[in-house]
Amino acid sequence: MKTARHFILALGLSIAPAFFAYSAEPQPMKPDDAVSAFLQGIKEPVRVATQAAQAYWSPDGNSICFTRKPDNQDVPGGVFTLRLDGESAPVRVTESGKDPVWSPDGQWIAYVDEAKNGVPQSIWVTDAAGEKQPEFIGSGGYPNWFPDSESLLVYSPEDSGLLKVNIKTKQREKVTDFPYPYPCLSPDGKRVAFPVSGRGVITSNLDGSQAILNSSTPVSSFLGRWSPDGKRLAFGGFPGAGMKLYVLDATTTGEPAAITEESWTRPAWSPDGLYIVCDSGAPGYEVWITPVSAAHAKTEVDENVFGVTLDVSQAPELEDWGNEAKQLIEDWYGRICNLIPTKDFSVPKRIRLRFRSEGGGVAETGGTRISVFSGWVKQHPDDIGLVFHELVHVVQHYTHRAPGWLTEGIADYLRWAIFEGKPQDWFPYSDKPDGYRDSYRVTGGFFLWLETDRAPGIVKKLNTALRLGNYPGEEFFERETGMSVRDLWAEYLKERKTAS
Repeated sequence: MKTARHFILALGLSIAPAFFAYSAEPQPMKPDDAVSAFLQGIKEPVRVATQAAQAYWSPDGNSICFTRKPDNQDVPGGVFTLRLDGESAPVRVTESGKDPVWSPDGQWIAYVDEAKNGVPQSIWVTDAAGEKQPEFIGSGGYPNWFPDSESLLVYSPEDSGLLKVNIKTKQREKVTDFPYPYPCLSPDGKRVAFPVSGRGVITSNLDGSQAILNSSTPVSSFLGRWSPDGKRLAFGGFPGAGMKLYVLDATTTGEPAAITEESWTRPAWSPDGLYIVCDSGAPGYEVWITPVSAAHAKTEVDENVFGVTLDVSQAPELEDWGNEAKQLIEDWYGRICNLIPTKDFSVPKRIRLRFRSEGGGVAETGGTRISVFSGWVKQHPDDIGLVFHELVHVVQHYTHRAPGWLTEGIADYLRWAIFEGKPQDWFPYSDKPDGYRDSYRVTGGFFLWLETDRAPGIVKKLNTALRLGNYPGEEFFERETGMSVRDLWAEYLKERKTAS
């Protein structure tokens, strides 16, 4: 039996480019007419489920399964299935669970449950229709089906390795020690993929032999799936890791290609290899489908060339408003970069603007994606400036932890003082001794006063400190002005009250 050390030693023999022949062929999908029409209409990424994650495709291509968190207050938790006709609602098949995977014969869904049957993590199997009681298979995590649909490959922390578990007999056979708790099993059940810290992505036989260093680019985390023909790997990072979604050649040595601009993860391929389903992770937890052809087209986009894409699929009636917002981004992107510059700092240039039909918020930004809630726009059609505020967040591009009142205060200072041209007396203020922390327009007005009367250029310096992760705390203001931020705020309040 190969140990984790044998895995690592095997890698030392596979640094040179290698080729591994794979004989499996993708199985033809058999979706019905409604599903075929829906999938064929997908030319760009399309969201298919909200408050959902960890999706996996059914072998006939008609449906996906996914999970919803049991602690979500808006929807029940558990494993769900969804028919991909663009009209069906999700069907709940279990009351709890995560990491669901559909069996190759289409009959079963295996999943993980936590703190159940006296074990921290346990494997369960349910019929895909959810008509029978789920069956406890044994302890373990992150199941992968073998092609016979009778056995699962699971990671066992107790055994520090991979086990092959028969779902009928419950017999457990240790396959090998394994250095990573999220195994990614090839469709023929012979090879696994995993990352090695500082080395990249590795594929090997289950026993660790014939290991190939498929990519020498280090990855911070790895959640992946093989394509149906076994020739490619799609992978993303742990939710919150900030990694994009990648595709990698699994047969030789090469480098992964980013196929999304968003930090999506947990991909799974359609049975014909033409589509990938994945999820957005926290905080939105949305499941998306992207055509692989569109994903490949994205790899050809020059990330150094500025561009904006507009998605009005959830609110086509707001297309005119969306085009106006897109024009605003194109007009102001360069100006905002010049207003808050940082030497040798790379600002994202590919921006995606989209509408969201669910939710009662205004707008939100994640990475390079600006999401505007359609309900707000319908009630406030003149509030085009909200897009400017969100665009500032894209340009800020803070990858280090930054106080929210500073992040939002800078955005609102630039929006209301620069873009909207509001005077000092328009900005609200608070009588609290630390009212400068009230964020948004209150903090924005304080920054306008600092820029005008006390410390011109302070917003640029503050933005740079937040970008580079060396913001020292509120002492920053004393270092730049000679006064504590509380004293500055008190002086600001005195002048505002006198002026009024």
